[in-house]
Amino acid sequence: MKSQPHNVEQPGESALAIVDEFFCTLSVKEATRMTHTMIRAAFAQKDLLDKEDVLDLLFLKDELVKLVPAAEALAKQKAAGKALKKIFKKKTAGDWTEWLEELFHAAAYDGYFTNAPTNNDVYNSCRKLLKIIKECHSIHKMQEAAAETAAA
Repeated sequence: MKSQPHNVEQPGESALAIVDEFFCTLSVKEATRMTHTMIRAAFAQKDLLDKEDVLDLLFLKDELVKLVPAAEALAKQKAAGKALKKIFKKKTAGDWTEWLEELFHAAAYDGYFTNAPTNNDVYNSCRKLLKIIKECHSIHKMQEAAAETAAA
């Protein structure tokens, strides 16, 4: 096997870096809690969020918009888990990003979905969004463990 120059990234390295950055910024517990808050606020018929909550969710949405394409890139690799591959089989990262924008808008501004979202099954999309976060966290933990093993 030919060794690559050190400054050239291997496929998936930038995606792994984005996943690592996401979980260095937010814990899986925080990301999951904030995502649940966004989902609840999007379907509430009254405002549930104050200004600080909206800013927190804006931050989360921006981080998820970076995480989703990285997760899709990782899903395309042979070593990716079946769950991650299944999530991106029918919806691309672009579709997920668009859906995240709609979800955030509904949570922050409308208070509830006034129009039907672009996808037909909102419940499953919400569950899959949470699954993306959890699957990426598993990848992050495996990378941490591998780095610890290599350092030992």
